[in-house]
Amino acid sequence: MKYLILISLLFFSQNIFPETFVVDGKEYVLEEKKSSFKCPNFNIESLEKRLPSFLNGNLVRGGLGHLGDFKIISHKITYSNSSESISRRLPKLEGLLSSYERIDSSRPYISKPTACPGKDGVLFEMWGGGNCSTVCEAWALVIFSNDGSIKKIKGLSYDEYDNCSNYKCPAYNKLKNM
Repeated sequence: MKYLILISLLFFSQNIFPETFVVDGKEYVLEEKKSSFKCPNFNIESLEKRLPSFLNGNLVRGGLGHLGDFKIISHKITYSNSSESISRRLPKLEGLLSSYERIDSSRPYISKPTACPGKDGVLFEMWGGGNCSTVCEAWALVIFSNDGSIKKIKGLSYDEYDNCSNYKCPAYNKLKNM
């Protein structure tokens, strides 16, 4: 019985072996920041792993290499539809938008959902950080297939992004009909 309890604890506990990262020769436990953005038919979940806030970000080498916050070690987004038993990790959106003028392929972006236009669309704000005027921030509209894969994606201008909401998005209608 003792072994059964121990095995159960190993399988069901997330914090028995917390993920760590070494900075300047010292090991730190990563903090996790989880969020879920609910659309009518699915959720977009994000998981960010970062170093503790008290650390000096200038000491960090490796990790995500985000220009706005060096303490971010990883950032993942997932499409989730519990009624269909679908959970799919999404690729980095900046990798799918290589011809979009607001994306700098040498920098990682943190993608956050902001609205759900249509039954299958999500509007994302993408933050690249750093001190710049053209590639620090970008906006994308994603249309998903029923299985959670990305069916269509388009980089938006700020005006297109600003004209979108959960209920009205001219860019969504345009992309949907392409």
